[in-house]
Amino acid sequence: MRNLFEVSDAIGIAAFTVTGVAVAIAHKAEPVWLWAPLLAMLTAAGGGILRDVLRQSGDIKSLRSEFYAEVPLIWGLLLALYLHWQALHLGPDDFVTAVVVTMAGAFLTRMAAVTLKMKSPAFA
Repeated sequence: MRNLFEVSDAIGIAAFTVTGVAVAIAHKAEPVWLWAPLLAMLTAAGGGILRDVLRQSGDIKSLRSEFYAEVPLIWGLLLALYLHWQALHLGPDDFVTAVVVTMAGAFLTRMAAVTLKMKSPAFA
């Protein structure tokens, strides 16, 4: 059951990463390289954190040390930069490919973080 939870959480992170970037672009947030990754992180990781808080699970790993919010931040930045740099040459197929690559990358990165028990960098 734990594996099912982690897989569904990784799918959610991947989907909401793209959603956050799309919201930033739709609202013409400038600079896009700053706001798109932040909105990706807020929509993707924020939902998971809110779920854990409402569930009152006690130890909320995503708030402490888990490599969690970094995943949508990184993939949101990559998608935003790609869309920004390719804006003039971007066709519908290129956009779909970018979204699929971002979702697959975010999903695989999160699953690797879970499998390898990756921790967030600690700042003292």
